[in-house]
Amino acid sequence: MNCYKVKREWTIAGSVLRLAMAAGLHREPTYLSSKISVFDQEMRRRLWFTILELEMQASSDRGMRASIVLDDWDVLPPLNVHDEDFNESTQSMPPAKPLTDFTRT
Repeated sequence: MNCYKVKREWTIAGSVLRLAMAAGLHREPTYLSSKISVFDQEMRRRLWFTILELEMQASSDRGMRASIVLDDWDVLPPLNVHDEDFNESTQSMPPAKPLTDFTRT
C-alpha cells in the first residue's frame, strides 16, 4: 500500500482544520458580531466541533499529537438539542437537554 494514502486522512484533517480557522470558525460567534443569527451561531459551533473531532481522531489514528490545543479556540460547545427544535427563523434557542439525553442527530 502506498504510504501517502495511509497518511492522507491525517493530512487532510489538518488542512480542513486550518481552513476552518482561516474562516474564523474557531471564534465564538457571539463575540464576533451581534448580527449573526442564533441559527448560524449554532451551526458554526456544530461545524467547528465536528472539524475538531475529525482532526483529533485522525491524529490519534496516526499516532500523532493533535495540531490544536484548547487555548487555540474560544467557541462554546453546541447545545444538546434536536435539529428539528430550531431553524433559520428561530429567534432564541430552546433550552438544552441534559448531556445524558442523546439527540437524534
